[in-house]
Amino acid sequence: MSTRNLIVVLGDQLDLDAAVFDGMDPARDAVVMTEAREEASYLRQHKKRLVLFFAAMRHFRDALRARGWTVHYRAIDGENPVETLSDGIAGIDAEAIHVTLPGDHRVLTALKDRFPAIEVHRDRHFLVSPRVFHDWRSGRKRWILEDFYRWQRRETGLLMEGGKPIGGQWNYDQENRKSFGREGPGLTPARPESMPDEITHDVMALVDRLFPDAPGSTTGFSEPVTRRSALAHLDAFVSDRLVHFGDFQDAMATGHQTLWHSRLS
Repeated sequence: MSTRNLIVVLGDQLDLDAAVFDGMDPARDAVVMTEAREEASYLRQHKKRLVLFFAAMRHFRDALRARGWTVHYRAIDGENPVETLSDGIAGIDAEAIHVTLPGDHRVLTALKDRFPAIEVHRDRHFLVSPRVFHDWRSGRKRWILEDFYRWQRRETGLLMEGGKPIGGQWNYDQENRKSFGREGPGLTPARPESMPDEITHDVMALVDRLFPDAPGSTTGFSEPVTRRSALAHLDAFVSDRLVHFGDFQDAMATGHQTLWHSRLS
């Protein structure tokens, strides 16, 4: 029996509330996730970045299965690893294929070339769709972020009051460029660490084995790879470091890696 809808979940789209899941039924539809060799190697990537992607994907796979979803998972260290995302989809019998709009146009083009009928759903993490942005820039002689930013605030009403920016200014860039001075940043708040579990340890080992020439090291990996741990990191940033983020967001100091950024993006 063929699957009614096959939902493609990419490594940077691990969201149970994504539009691609709207109206889907775990009893009739299925998910496919692929650790594609091409995506891990078309650009040189730090080993910790590879660990972050693969570990987060595997935890999300398990979260989906716990909710009753059938997940076709193409592991890069599995019995039949595949080269591309499209290869991971091929061979699965489905009436329709769905995906959230990829953030990489290269990926979107490859999927459409292989599966012309694939249905692309909007990514809700963005306020503006590519079509809206295309319409905005049409006929303009300059494309400046500040122009787009102000237009969006007027359109959405975000951080606006009475048609004017709250606080009386559009941005506070000048205030966001403070330096630490000769004394340095002083005592910076500790950043939470997410200790690797069994899944993450397995991923660290496979990255060392399959990508020995990738820059960096997997040693000391402590990034959040689940929603729960990511929320804990977010809470710590908001309570401990957000207050100084605006002042020192661009400042750097030797020996201080975390400073005021959330590192959640």
